Amino acid sequence: MAIITESYDLDNVADIKNEEIIILPTYIEESTRRSIYTKETISLIKYLKINSLNISLSESNIENILYQDNKSIDWISPIIFVGNAIITNPEAVKLLIDLVISYVSEKFSHSPKCKSKCSFVYEDKKSENTYKKITYEGDISGLEEVKNILSSIKDE
Repeated sequence: MAIITESYDLDNVADIKNEEIIILPTYIEESTRRSIYTKETISLIKYLKINSLNISLSESNIENILYQDNKSIDWISPIIFVGNAIITNPEAVKLLIDLVISYVSEKFSHSPKCKSKCSFVYEDKKSENTYKKITYEGDISGLEEVKNILSSIKDE
C-alpha cells in the first residue's frame, strides 16, 4: 500500500468551483487541448449519481473528451476533485469514498486480489488557490485510510 501526497496544478482545467465534487481529466492532450479521462469515468459517475451523490466531469464540451483504456486487471480511478468540500461538506466526501469502495468491491468481487489506484485533489488550507493530490495505490480495503486522511485534513 502506498499513499502519496503532492502539489497539483489546476491551470489547464476549466473553471471549477471549490465546493463541487467533480471528475478531472487524467491529462490534457497538448496539441488538441482534449481532456483524457480513464475508461471507468462514465460508469463511476453513473454509480455515484444513482447513489445520490451529485458529480460531473470538469469538461462540459463532449467533443473535447477522450477515454483511455489502461488495459490492466487493476482498477484505476479518474482523478476526483473535492476542492474545499473536505471542510464545507465533509459528509459528502466520506460518502464519496464509501461509494468508490463499494463500486470497486462490486466490480471486482470475482478478483479479490485486484489493486486499485485512486486520486483525490483538494484545496490546501494553508495557501489559497493551491491544491494537493493524494494518490492511493494498493488493496481495495486500504481505501479506508484515504478517507481517514482526508477527514484529518479538515481538522488541521
